[in-house]
Amino acid sequence: MIKKFIPLLFSGALVLFLHNGCKKELSHPPEVVTMEAGTITDTSIVARGEVTDAGSFALTKAGFIWGVTWKGVKDFSFSDTLEDGYQRHHIALPDSVTGLCEFKIDSLARGTTYFIRFWASNQESISLGDILMVSTPPDTIDAMRDPDGNTYPTMTYHWQVGFTITSATWTVKNLRTTKYNDSQPITKPETDTLWSIATEGAYCYYGNKEDSLGSIYGMLYNHLAVSSNRLCPEGWHVPDSTEWAALVEFMNTNSERNIAGGKMKEAGTDHWQSPNTGADDRSNFSALPGGGRSGKDGSFNLLQQYANFWNGSGVSGGTATVSYLFYNSEHTASARSDVHSGFSVRCVKNP
Repeated sequence: MIKKFIPLLFSGALVLFLHNGCKKELSHPPEVVTMEAGTITDTSIVARGEVTDAGSFALTKAGFIWGVTWKGVKDFSFSDTLEDGYQRHHIALPDSVTGLCEFKIDSLARGTTYFIRFWASNQESISLGDILMVSTPPDTIDAMRDPDGNTYPTMTYHWQVGFTITSATWTVKNLRTTKYNDSQPITKPETDTLWSIATEGAYCYYGNKEDSLGSIYGMLYNHLAVSSNRLCPEGWHVPDSTEWAALVEFMNTNSERNIAGGKMKEAGTDHWQSPNTGADDRSNFSALPGGGRSGKDGSFNLLQQYANFWNGSGVSGGTATVSYLFYNSEHTASARSDVHSGFSVRCVKNP
């Protein structure tokens, strides 16, 4: 019986081998990478991408998609009409393309974050690279100006909900004004005790060191100054908790993790304590660790470790919300603090 089965088994194996050997090889699409941008100016970005594998067929075209919202670039379809209202565009590069591709995107807005994506196609399919966040330098021409004459460069960030695009323009330096927007002076308590018992808006320099620290990190303000609604110049306001949450969500775009802090912190360790985890400042928000001042005893702490920013809303039970970033994490967080505490302030342009 065994001898009779051997030829049959061999015959079946031969048929299986011949069947597999005649299977048509599956084609595969191009493989592409969106690379770090090249030269960036106030109004232009050199987009860069690379075709790492042409796929099963010769490439026909390659190009870039870009826009002011991550969602607009993510949901882009090649059947879409190119409408400015969607804040997304693409440029097809002619002829067959291999290797590195570059394209200079002109006529961009100053102080604005863009999202760029590289693509390539052959006769069968289109491949899309990852989405890269790139920002033009902060806008210094239309900068905010305070009553003391200090100027603050700005950045504009956009996000898309459905077909609606919302934008917000933020200052990207900590506030330094010694006057309210009606030119009235803000109180500057001279002692720790006077700071902790202040009944009106107040400001100070960290450690009361005006020359060495104030010009870098800006002022620390108590929340009584914030809630006066006169701290930011006319046409601007201290962002509320909803606006801070929207900014953090924007910074976390295209990520499953809370990495907003890394995109918001000034890179390097000139002003941040090492290791300044995850800091790349892709957004040009350039958060600096101005530390804080206790509302209980007027003591100073956390310089070069924490960037603490008052929120303009949510006062309850003598406390208000603070949004903060820290030197040893790429995360963001928020907490509540005594309204007599001293923290940094950023401003947002009124709608």
